Amino acid sequence: MSGTRNLRNNVGTRDCSRSLLQILCAQKTGLKICHLNAQSICNKMDEFSYIFEKSGVDVICLSETWIPYNTNFNIFNLNGYNTFRADRLNHGGGVAMFIKSGIKSRFIAKSDPQSPIEYLFVELSSGNNKILCGSVSRPPRDANRRVIDMQPFLIFIEDLMLGYSNIILTGDFNWNVLNDDTLVSQMEGLGLSTPNKTIPTHYSQTNSTLLDLFFVSNLDKVLLYDQISVPAFSRHDLIFLAFDFSLNPTENTVSFRNFKNVDMNGLMAELSIIDWDTVFCLPGVEEQATFIEESIRYLFNKFVPIVTKTFKTNEKPW
Repeated sequence: MSGTRNLRNNVGTRDCSRSLLQILCAQKTGLKICHLNAQSICNKMDEFSYIFEKSGVDVICLSETWIPYNTNFNIFNLNGYNTFRADRLNHGGGVAMFIKSGIKSRFIAKSDPQSPIEYLFVELSSGNNKILCGSVSRPPRDANRRVIDMQPFLIFIEDLMLGYSNIILTGDFNWNVLNDDTLVSQMEGLGLSTPNKTIPTHYSQTNSTLLDLFFVSNLDKVLLYDQISVPAFSRHDLIFLAFDFSLNPTENTVSFRNFKNVDMNGLMAELSIIDWDTVFCLPGVEEQATFIEESIRYLFNKFVPIVTKTFKTNEKPW
């Protein structure tokens, strides 16, 4: 545990939250993943973008997004990330994952809109290596005030985990592990362990509880675990994990004009053919500007056409 956790009472702004998150990301290599109970993201997209957009986090998991079912995806996009969501049909709830666009990701499963436990699973892959990442939200009780049983969910993920040696499961389980470690024991029965059994993640005026958790397939691969306060966003701490999983560069494409081998003789010949005096015959400035623009675009497309190249994320495309 690093010293950032002890700064909880001094962190009061989104600037501090962003800075602390950047510090965490800079400490270790590997896959950087975090979870936060957003307590509604609908009116907090500015704060969300400000804190996370340049943070360096590879995977951002949110619970309690409160996004209305089937809302347009573009409204809740984060620049530089691919978005995966599982919305709740009724008010509240919902989980989401934001994964850096340079990381190869594939949707695996998500909960039914009326499921008592909400979840979202995405596979990340790098070469022959792959990792299963899951974001979970378990309300404390259902609509009839009954405690929600974890057993059906545990059976489901036990089957889902087959074929994966690297697994990260995170979320708000609404199960205070400080008072009852049954959930930890159940997860350990599936081969998943938590790096935090003692530090609270949610604070109220009357008590402190450990509700937000990571469960991983191998604790030896946890390079760093920490948590920070995000008061601009939630009463829950943001929990952070750096996991020993290599993210090799993936292929991207870029389109550009290559000026290296321009046919200057042909360009000059084409320039001499264009009747530039036409500009003075046109009725207004807009028409004149349009003529010049279209003529230049024609020359560009003929002598410096746009080319598309595939390259690795750590390579220059030219």
